[in-house]
This record gives sequence, structure tokens and C-alpha cells, in this order.
Amino acid sequence: MSEYGALKFSAISGADEQVRLLYGLLQQRQHVISHQIMPSYEEHEQFVKNHPYRAWYLVYSNANLIGHVYILNDNCLGLNLVTITPEYVSACIEFIKNTYEPMPAIKSVRPGFFFVNVAPGNMALKQALEQLNSTLIQHTFALKD
Repeated sequence: MSEYGALKFSAISGADEQVRLLYGLLQQRQHVISHQIMPSYEEHEQFVKNHPYRAWYLVYSNANLIGHVYILNDNCLGLNLVTITPEYVSACIEFIKNTYEPMPAIKSVRPGFFFVNVAPGNMALKQALEQLNSTLIQHTFALKD
């Protein structure tokens, strides 16, 4: 387990306990970007054990699980915290930035910097990122049938 500030980060290995904890967090999530229908526990378990992320961590404050963070290969950071505060968001971002370098830029494929996608209704994360002097770079729309 790695520590950064008041938070602790535990790398996802796919252990059964981690699968259970992550499913509980998924059930609590209020703002969703990646899926519209809640996956079954078995689908979730398979995803966790074969995750496509560059890195993935459970996040703890004291002994309390407060969420999880991940990095995609396109340099996107996923910040999924039960309670969003500027301090928690800042600590998660700083942990990632101090532990990993962004993947090199590939024109029209990925930027050479980390970025965060925010669900439209997730005002707490948006406000936390604004307080951390992040720059809004795009709005993204899903095209549905």
C-alpha cells in the first residue's frame, strides 16, 4: 500500500476482496460515464480480474475505503470517490502524477498530459477540479440511436 498525504492507495490485483469492494463502490456510484446498465457481479468480477487499465488503485482515508482511481492508456484518469473534496481529488491526482508519467502524445490519438472526464451532473468533481486550477478542454457527447 502506498501513502500520499492523508490517503492510502492499494493496487488492484484482482483479489476476491477487491472485486467485492469495487462492486460495492459501483453500486453506490451516482454519476456514470462508462455504462448505462449495472453489470452483474460475475461480469464485474471478470472485468476486474482482466482490467484494461494502465494502473488501478483502491483509495483509503484512515481505514475507510473512499473510492478508486485508475489511469487509462490514453492518459485519462478515473476519479471515483464516494465523498469528493478538493483535498481528496488533489491527493489522488498528485499520487498519480508523482508515481506515473503520462504516456507520450500521439497526434489525434492521445494528449501528452493527464486529463479527467467528468459526468455532467458531477458538480462536486467539477468544482474540485476548478479549484485545483485545471483547464476545461472539451465537452463530450454520446451519439445514440
